[in-house]
Amino acid sequence: MPLTLPGMELPHRTAGQPPRFTEPHACRAWLADNAHHPVRQQQSLLLQQLNLLNRYTLPVAPRRALLALLQAHIQQIHEACAQRYTARPLPLTPPEQAAFDLSQALWLALETGYRHCLQDRLEPSVASDEERLNLAATLFDVLFFSCLDSHAAGMTPTAAFWQRLHTTYRALEPKQPAGNSDHTMTTTTDHGHGHGHDLNAHYLQTLLLAAAHPGELDAPALARVAGWATEHAPLILLNNSPPEDLRTPPLGIDLAGDQPGFFTATPQTHPDLRWCNMAALRVSLKKILTTGPASTIALTITITNPSTLTLPGQPVPQAHEPSTEDQLLRQVYQDWCRGGRRLPGTTAQSQYACPMTIGLDAIHSHLSHPDHIGKHVRQTPQPSSPIPLAEGWQVLDETVTELRLQHPWSPGPAQSVKRLARGQLVALRTNHSEHLQLGIMRWITVSATRDALLTSLRLLPGLPQAITCAFATGAAPMHHGLLLPALSRINLPATVLIPPGEFQPGHQLSLGLNTPPAPGETPQRQTIRLLNCLERGLDFERCTFEPI
Repeated sequence: MPLTLPGMELPHRTAGQPPRFTEPHACRAWLADNAHHPVRQQQSLLLQQLNLLNRYTLPVAPRRALLALLQAHIQQIHEACAQRYTARPLPLTPPEQAAFDLSQALWLALETGYRHCLQDRLEPSVASDEERLNLAATLFDVLFFSCLDSHAAGMTPTAAFWQRLHTTYRALEPKQPAGNSDHTMTTTTDHGHGHGHDLNAHYLQTLLLAAAHPGELDAPALARVAGWATEHAPLILLNNSPPEDLRTPPLGIDLAGDQPGFFTATPQTHPDLRWCNMAALRVSLKKILTTGPASTIALTITITNPSTLTLPGQPVPQAHEPSTEDQLLRQVYQDWCRGGRRLPGTTAQSQYACPMTIGLDAIHSHLSHPDHIGKHVRQTPQPSSPIPLAEGWQVLDETVTELRLQHPWSPGPAQSVKRLARGQLVALRTNHSEHLQLGIMRWITVSATRDALLTSLRLLPGLPQAITCAFATGAAPMHHGLLLPALSRINLPATVLIPPGEFQPGHQLSLGLNTPPAPGETPQRQTIRLLNCLERGLDFERCTFEPI
C-alpha cells in the first residue's frame, strides 16, 4: 500500500486541463507577460494557475521548479497586496476581508503543490532523505508564512491550520535519517532560510511565534518576534519525553491535536506528545538581555525569507528605541523560557455583559448634557441624546488595570459591531461601578473559530468628566475633550484627553466643564498650560497640565 501524507485531502491529478505552462521557461515568460497587471489581479491569475497545476499530472522535478518560481513571485508582490488588510481596524471591511482571503488561498495553493511533491517522494525507493526533508522544510516555511500573514491581519489561525502542521510533522518523523534519536532531522541545504539545516527549526518557528501571543503585537513587534522565532528555533531540542531538569519549562506539543504549543506544571510522556527543551534558547536570550541591547541581533524578516521579514507599511527596526526592543525581548523571554504568562482564569463569576461606547466624541456625548454642549462646540450638529452604549460585549476576565472581552461576530457585509483598532479610546460600564470608566484598546483579534472578536483594554483610573477645550487665544474652534482628576493615593496627576494633533507643549487651553451651571450663573471656564503628552492613541492625546 503506498504511503500517504496526512493533513489535507489533495486534489486528484489528471492529464486533462493543463496550466498555461508546464516548464520553467514558459512559466517565466507567463509571469513577465502578467507583471503589468495590478497586484490583486496578478494574485487572482496566480491562484488560477496554481489550482490548475495542483490538478495536473506532472513529475515532481518540473512541478517543484514551477512552484518555486510561482512562490518567488507571490512573495515579491505580497507586501503591496497585504497593505489592504494589515494593521487595519477589525472587523475587516468586505474588500479587506476579500484581499486577506485571496492571500490565504495562495498560501494554501502553494502548500497543496508542495504536498503533492512530498507525497510523491514519501517512498524510500523513489527519493533520498535529503530531497524529502528539503521538500518538507519548504512546506513548513509556507505554513509559517500563512500563519504570520493571519496574525498581521488580526486573524487567529484556525484549528485546521494547526492540525495540518502537526500531522505533517508526525508523518515525517519515521523518515528522519538514522542516528537522530532526539528528533533533530537535518537537511544538507538551507535554501537561504536563515536557520541552519535543522528541519525541526522550520516546524518549530511557527510554534515559537504562536507562544509569543502574536495577536497582542503591533505590526513592527510582530515582525521582530517572527524574526527571533526563525533565528532561535534551531536551539530547541524536540523530544518524546520532557527534560529531567524542569527549571526551564518545556513547551509541549500535541501532535494529535489542533492547537499550538502549551506549557503545563506537570509535563508527562505520552505517544501523542512532544516536548521542546528550551534550555539552550533560554541561555541565548539571557545572554542578549544581560550583555547588550536586543537590537544587536537579527530582527527583521521579509516575506521571502523568514530570517529577514518586514511587514508591509512598517518602519525598519532601527527606527525603534533600544529600550522598546529590550522590553519586547523580555516579554518574549517570559513567553518562551519561563513557562509563558499566568493569565487570569475565566470563570462563570468573572463573565458578565459590559456595555461600551467607542471614540472620544461618543464618550463625551455620554458624559455631558447635549443641551449645554451646543453652546461650546464648533458648528457641528449635536445629537439630541447620546449614542446608545454598544451591547454584546462580555468580560472574559479582569484585573485591576486590564479587561479582556469578547463580542459575537460573523463575517459578511452586515456587521453589528463597530470597528475597533489598537490604541482606540473607549468607555465602559463594569459590574463594579455605575459610572463609565475609560479604557484604551491594547489589542484586538478575530478568534480561531471566526465567530468572535477578542480584545484587551487597559483601564485608566479615575472618573472622567466631559469638557470643551480650545487654545486660549481663541484662534481655534472648540473641541470635545475629557478630564481625568488627580489621584494622590497612587501619585497620578490630573490629565486632559484632547483630539489627536492638538498637543503643543507650553500652549494654553481654555477648558469648560460640561455640567449645567447654577440658576443665574454663566458656565465657568479655566485656563491651563499643557506640560507633557503622556501617551498618544488612535483618537486622543493624554496630557498633563498646570492651571494658570
